[in-house]
Amino acid sequence: MAKVQGKEANLEKIRDIILGPAFEAYEERLSQLGQTVENVRSLFRQQLDELEGSTLPELREALRAEITEKINQSLNELEKRIHRLERRLSEEIAALKQQLAEEVSLLRKTLLSRFAVGEALLRLGNELAQGGEEQAAKPRRKKETNRKRTVSESP
Repeated sequence: MAKVQGKEANLEKIRDIILGPAFEAYEERLSQLGQTVENVRSLFRQQLDELEGSTLPELREALRAEITEKINQSLNELEKRIHRLERRLSEEIAALKQQLAEEVSLLRKTLLSRFAVGEALLRLGNELAQGGEEQAAKPRRKKETNRKRTVSESP
């Protein structure tokens, strides 16, 4: 192990001799770049936190406004559809009422004419019945009159 440490120490000396001041400059430059990267990271985190703090509420509010607008548009469209349906149903109900009224009127007229025909038939039947009785009574009277004549004419 001592040999390995000795070799490393020798290697360091050779490197210092060959690279010397340039190697130190590289190490210093790498150290500065590391510090710059750390500064950029820190600045990026800070700006990201600020952006999240200020932009997220704005984005949420914009999203909420957009969703609210879409909901309102949908509700307006639904209201328009409902009004169109109400109007159409009202028109259909009015047409059905009119049709029903016409059908009831026609039915009423038909029933009244049938009742009138029925009453006329009843009257005719009654008249025929009375006329039949009178006709039946006429031959009996004739027979009775003929009998009276034959009885009075006989000696």
